Amino acid sequence: MGRPLQGQGGLWIDVRWTPARYVSPQAASDFIVKAASVFEDIKGTDVAKRRAGFTQAEIDEMNAQGRRANALDTLERMAGIARATPATEPTGGASGGGQGEAGQE
Repeated sequence: MGRPLQGQGGLWIDVRWTPARYVSPQAASDFIVKAASVFEDIKGTDVAKRRAGFTQAEIDEMNAQGRRANALDTLERMAGIARATPATEPTGGASGGGQGEAGQE
């Protein structure tokens, strides 16, 4: 990953770059934020959360809260659809509405 560089005064320096994600927790978090801005698939993944410094227990709790919020949103949408859909009235049959057999006498 590195290559020797000649510095001032004829000194050679062997530079070995360490990927930012391995340097410190802060650098790992910075790395994942930058990577997620380029690779949309990374956002919201457990890997990204782990690299950002969250513990597995915190990740599990965040995921559970997200599932609860999604479930509530789904229920609210279903309730809204049910309220917006007009009730259908039965036609003819046993309800006696309209011109039934009794109206033909």
